[in-house]
Amino acid sequence: MKTRMIMLGVAITLMVAMAGCGKENKKAEIGTEIADTGAGWDDASEETVEEFAKDATIEETVLYDENDVKITATDLNYGNYSANLEVTIENNSDKKLSFVSESVSCAQNAINGFMISDGYVNCDVESKGSTTEEMSFDYNTLMLYGITEIADIQIGFSMTDDDFNSTDTGVLQLKTSAADSYDYESGSERYHKAITNKILLQNYDLRVPYFADDELYSSNGIRLVSEVFAVNSSDERALLLEVRNETDKTVYVQTSNIKANDVEIYDSDWSYDTITAGNTAIVNIGLDDILDAEEWTENGIDTIESISMTIGVENSDGMLITEEKEITIPLNGVDGTKNASVKKQNDAEKTQVSEETIPKKEVEASEANDTASDQVDPDFKKMMDSYEAFFDEYVEFMKKYNNSDDVLSMMDDYSDYLTKYTDYMDKLYNVDAENMSEADANYYVEVSTRILDKLKEIN
Repeated sequence: MKTRMIMLGVAITLMVAMAGCGKENKKAEIGTEIADTGAGWDDASEETVEEFAKDATIEETVLYDENDVKITATDLNYGNYSANLEVTIENNSDKKLSFVSESVSCAQNAINGFMISDGYVNCDVESKGSTTEEMSFDYNTLMLYGITEIADIQIGFSMTDDDFNSTDTGVLQLKTSAADSYDYESGSERYHKAITNKILLQNYDLRVPYFADDELYSSNGIRLVSEVFAVNSSDERALLLEVRNETDKTVYVQTSNIKANDVEIYDSDWSYDTITAGNTAIVNIGLDDILDAEEWTENGIDTIESISMTIGVENSDGMLITEEKEITIPLNGVDGTKNASVKKQNDAEKTQVSEETIPKKEVEASEANDTASDQVDPDFKKMMDSYEAFFDEYVEFMKKYNNSDDVLSMMDDYSDYLTKYTDYMDKLYNVDAENMSEADANYYVEVSTRILDKLKEIN
């Protein structure tokens, strides 16, 4: 079986426990189980992982035809690592245009009702020209959301000319052949089952010392419905908040003024997440991004009794649409010291997902790739190229920021870029290279080196 190309940053971001509002609160039961076993992996061999269905197709569909721009979805295909949506972009204007999707300034992508950070595109199209691009959605990310087939895809693009005039396509939605039979009402249940599946927890090297389905925030159709404290194999800790947007508008959820045990550890805005109408997002509060390990101890926080923060929700004009509210998550003594927060499992003790849980086509493709180690896998190349494209965008922004006389006007974008930067650095550094082909490994080193060289330009 081809080695999983799992990124710890993605895995930890998606690691949210599942119990919808209205169900019995299970925080004590789940917390005790995981604390007693060290991982919650007992009897994992009795569970299975549902394979990803690769049958859904699309019809060629015009998604956008305005402002002398036409965007058409032409194909949905399935590679070894990702589902790939092909889109053709036609620029019929008199100016060259830059098109970006899933950047910090245009984060509108979603699959089956869940906001997804995949599908990054950044391309230039000359006047009267066209291009065909692929938007890739990683299977591992989708599986953690409980998504095992694609029923609908939501994307969006920003379009910018050389004079920095920008236009947004808004949300573009495409339904697949699976949409009519897909049970959208079961989306939350699917998510809950997947994220509590012991095999998935084990294979993603994740622990969950704390989970609760307390509804800590509800205002004008925005609901915070579950909270989780998660730890990955690198002892990186995160608080993950499941936030639903039940309105018919895109909203922006902001967290700020974070406290641990009533000690203020961050006194400004921390995260800023886009949630399009009717969708759910997982807000990631990376605790080790706020304070270094030594700073937790210096602040007297050896065990975390609680985390508090202020939550606010804005509209597209930057105006608050709900009352700002401080919420408190009672973690009840989770170990606050980094190295003691999780016990690592010996690799030899892990129960691997059997090949029976993997689609036959994927196994056959993996075996074929293993015999062709002199060629870079096309899906792996696209993945690495998408990472490099983001860092190109990030470096250009930081150059402008560093040379700006009005940095205050750029602070929202600056905060968004830093959040996205952390995510992509995690992806880059945590690619599982153990069983890469020689060609894939060489390409990984080549792209990583270029990215690090670019980052030196702004450091």
